[in-house]
Amino acid sequence: LFRSVHIPYCPGDIHWGNASQDYGNGLTIEHRGFVNARSALDWTYAHYVHPQNVFVSGCSAGAYGAALHSAYIAQHYTDAKLAVLADSGAGIITQDFLNDSIPNWNAEHALPRFVGALDRPLRDLQLPDLYKAIAAAYPQHRFAETATQYDDDQTFFYSAMGGTQTEW
Repeated sequence: LFRSVHIPYCPGDIHWGNASQDYGNGLTIEHRGFVNARSALDWTYAHYVHPQNVFVSGCSAGAYGAALHSAYIAQHYTDAKLAVLADSGAGIITQDFLNDSIPNWNAEHALPRFVGALDRPLRDLQLPDLYKAIAAAYPQHRFAETATQYDDDQTFFYSAMGGTQTEW
């Protein structure tokens, strides 16, 4: 029997945020993607107690959420076989975005520190570090990331961060 839980798109923080950020001119964004995802996972844990198989996937912002939250899911469902597929979340960002935008989300707290290689500042990590650390901590599970060379969504977001399509 197949069951699924869908966690809708986050408030611009790739499912990693836990902050209220005032951007000026009356614009305040509640970056609560991590909190929302954790609430959905808590509901899932209460309703699906002992699954044999768990498939975690996400696309674009959801790819980042799937990658990060897979550690928490693997920690919770210790007896299940876990497979993770992150699509269109290559983690290619500008240095300005890393320094100036991600801190607005308070994403630092979202890192699964129980995965030893991730017990360091977020600014010292790249997305492949996240994948490799979680996969190394849970070698019995399967992890994959996929993207295309000319992914229009990732190119768009990279440009929105101040990068150029040529750099992409």
